[in-house]
Amino acid sequence: MPTLKTNAFYKTAYEIIRFIFPIVTYPYVSRILGPQGIGKVSYAQTIAEYFIIFSLLGIPLYGSREISKSRINPQRFHQVFSELVSLCFILSFLAFFLYSIFIFIFPSIAAERSLHWIFSLTVIFSWANMDWFYQGIENYRYISIRNFIIRLLSLVLIFLIIKKKEDYIVYGLIWVLGTLVSSISNFSYSFKFASLQIKYLKIKDLLNHLIRSLPTMVLSWMGFIYATIDTIMLGAMIQDDKYSVGLYTVAGRIIRIVLSIIISISTVLLPRFSYLSELKDYDHLNDILRKGIYLLMYIAIPCFIGIFCISDNIILIFAGNKFENSIKTLKILSFELIFVSIRSIFSNYLYAISKEKKLVFITISSLLLAIILNALLIPPFKQNGAATATIICMFIESFLLIRASRDIKFHSKEWKILIKIIVVNILFLLGLLILVFSLKQYHLIYSTLLIIFSSIILYLILSIIFRLEPYRILSEWVLAKVKEACQRIKK
Repeated sequence: MPTLKTNAFYKTAYEIIRFIFPIVTYPYVSRILGPQGIGKVSYAQTIAEYFIIFSLLGIPLYGSREISKSRINPQRFHQVFSELVSLCFILSFLAFFLYSIFIFIFPSIAAERSLHWIFSLTVIFSWANMDWFYQGIENYRYISIRNFIIRLLSLVLIFLIIKKKEDYIVYGLIWVLGTLVSSISNFSYSFKFASLQIKYLKIKDLLNHLIRSLPTMVLSWMGFIYATIDTIMLGAMIQDDKYSVGLYTVAGRIIRIVLSIIISISTVLLPRFSYLSELKDYDHLNDILRKGIYLLMYIAIPCFIGIFCISDNIILIFAGNKFENSIKTLKILSFELIFVSIRSIFSNYLYAISKEKKLVFITISSLLLAIILNALLIPPFKQNGAATATIICMFIESFLLIRASRDIKFHSKEWKILIKIIVVNILFLLGLLILVFSLKQYHLIYSTLLIIFSSIILYLILSIIFRLEPYRILSEWVLAKVKEACQRIKK
């Protein structure tokens, strides 16, 4: 079994690839397509994702946990794999049928019909997008390599084909092709680890998975609606040809680029949490959880401070002057880095120990609050109202998750580490403000790069001075990997 540090390395590499891809393409695409083009593609993509999430009934999350648990029994492992893949196949075709009906019945919502038909391909092939399987067996190496190749090909296509604002449909097609190639690759490669035993399938076993996954299904449905309700309500309530959606999408995408790297740490913990829970090794499980919390805070807090302080530079470089109205939106959404980090690790912990009912209650409560706040704040404040509603809901949700996990006991050592991290970040904030003020007169790109690199060095220096535990863990692991690589080269 790969170590958690190795899993975290490959998962982080996967997210860094996802991070670099938009940084390279988005400044180009946003300037060509404009807020309307970006908004139309984002809206069609979100609608398709609704059908995918609703059709799979929470199986991606449920499947990762069940595959991880079944590893202790090889025969059970192949059986679970076959049952879940078959179930996903049936549900995906049912979703495609419903999606097709939706396009015809609601032409006003699916106004860009050609774009919606393109994204229908992601619905019908969603069964083959088996990242849940590779997460369950903790094979993050394959996911990272596959993602790098597909992203590289997509990048080339974007720069070769996207030339004018009418090319937003082609832009959507490139995204869909990347998803299809990824799905087909996932399904084909899975046979290296498991065999598809269709002849042994029984209807009652498939129904049993459906019944057992019901809490996860509700959790996934409510979680996805909660995560996208701001975009959907913004697009439905503000009639400006998706201009506000485009502004909100750019700010949200920047946050999610950074956030995806941060929460990669908590993502790799779910299969290990599930495995340890099955073994009833709760002491080890809680120890990993505590370390994961202060490691996430060590990374998330400075990222929040950095984005908040230079949000205007980021928007102007990343998207251009047309998206200047999303600067305030990005400042508001930067708080998401802290709250989502907290949510991700505590929700994974509660799910691994089979406390789905608590998660469902918290998620539904947060969703209802999000609908109310978005309805109140979007009409007067548009994209900034949606961002404010999101942050308020996430703050409350984080508080509820921490309360639901109150059986976790923090030792005095962990509290000291968290206090040290907060002190270091206060000093980091002061230093960053001085950097921003000092370099303001220089060229935008030059000053931004200088601020980023200088702030990273500043944070590392502060980590060394205060002897932060997360820094020590990360640095020792990186040095060990470098030594291993050098030894392999010598051999």
